[in-house]
Amino acid sequence: MSDYYAKLEEIPPPGSGCHPFLMGVCNAGVQENIPADQMLEEITAAIPPGSRTIGQQEIKDTIDKAFAEQGVIPQNRRAKRAPAAFKADKYAAHLVESAQAEQKVLIGEMAEMSKQRIPDEPGDQFTEWVCNCYAGDDLLFVGDDASPGVLDRTIKTVGEWAMSSPAGPKFIINPLDGEHKPTKSPGKMTFRGDANVKRFAYTLVEMDEMPLANQVRMWHTILKRKLLPVRSLTHSGGKSLHALVDISDHVHSHDDWHREVRERFFPTIMVPLGADKACRNPARLSRTPGFCEKGRKVQRLLYLG
Repeated sequence: MSDYYAKLEEIPPPGSGCHPFLMGVCNAGVQENIPADQMLEEITAAIPPGSRTIGQQEIKDTIDKAFAEQGVIPQNRRAKRAPAAFKADKYAAHLVESAQAEQKVLIGEMAEMSKQRIPDEPGDQFTEWVCNCYAGDDLLFVGDDASPGVLDRTIKTVGEWAMSSPAGPKFIINPLDGEHKPTKSPGKMTFRGDANVKRFAYTLVEMDEMPLANQVRMWHTILKRKLLPVRSLTHSGGKSLHALVDISDHVHSHDDWHREVRERFFPTIMVPLGADKACRNPARLSRTPGFCEKGRKVQRLLYLG
């Protein structure tokens, strides 16, 4: 592959050094006699989604600058057509295939970085995860958004959950106290609200609005460089990764949670990276590792710290 086409595959998302990188792509294109219109078409198709949008005029200006700096007069914009293998639609398909291959490699590397072996069977993934992330007598809710908190049904000890299949696609990220307490709605009571959290072990981080490939790259970097105390990472079976981040050393009360998680961790670190700020409550629901709903993909455990 030529240097120009190799660089096309390496363009970072806008907001992550994309604009200065495009100059190198354009310089390589000029050196390889790629027509200006061809570069515009291929660069537009190759730029991945990011935190901002790079318009065609910005790309055109970069191309013109590359031609001017190298003292080359751009070829007639229609004098030479793109080679068949690199027309925009086919090149876009090539990028998708490359991204999928990269994603598979990075997910494999995350499993290798895991401190615990990730079982192949979904049910074994659930058991391995719940026994490693919680104490045996912790009360954990497992169900779905609409499931009521019912002791011995949707709320059981970790020891009991370890002997059974998960009761639903979601779980509450922190252990509960098993007491009936008022909700935020007047006159209503619950076993599974924020006030029911007994121990502040984790906060949830998810980035549904970010393309999955970008999420995989980001979490791979975080795990490799040990930037956050990630305890588990689960693929939802759809478009997102869900991470449990250990906050137990810093959070021991609701006041601590408000100060350390709501006012510091999310606004200053995670939200600027694209995290969903709605995940800031301690009784947040997350995807149950190893759960496999009929007709859906497995909610696969990717990493266990």
